[in-house]
Amino acid sequence: MSRFWESNEEDYPNANVLYHENVRRLLDGKRGQKWLREIEQALLALNDKKLISNQLISVRRNDEDEVVEITGVCALGAYVLYKIDASKITNLHRHMLYEEDGSDAWELAMWAQNEVGLHQMLGQWLEWANDEEAEGMTETQRYDFVLRKVRQTIHA
Repeated sequence: MSRFWESNEEDYPNANVLYHENVRRLLDGKRGQKWLREIEQALLALNDKKLISNQLISVRRNDEDEVVEITGVCALGAYVLYKIDASKITNLHRHMLYEEDGSDAWELAMWAQNEVGLHQMLGQWLEWANDEEAEGMTETQRYDFVLRKVRQTIHA
């Protein structure tokens, strides 16, 4: 299940071209470069160098349905956990981050981006690389691919 929907319809002429140009400008700008460096650090901070797809964070729960451990993250999930101290996650954070039944993946990703101050277009760019561009890759290959893409986008 993808976090993206595909449509060839545009709201106005050249909407897709303009969107991609805005993403490029964001990535090339000062804020975008700062975020990319933070994303790189978040990926490097992962103990398990793997990324899941189509889900922000996966968890293992005990018999009381309490979260026991985080079992996987996507690139955006890695950034969220990097920015939010896991020991200080409120009940709202827990609900939003770990909800797996019936959550809209797109809305959850939007909430997470807002929570950590990540620009929506950069979050979408990161999710697209994680889910769509790395489709069919193993979790380890996905990690290597996304880290390489982030590093290639950072200016020297």
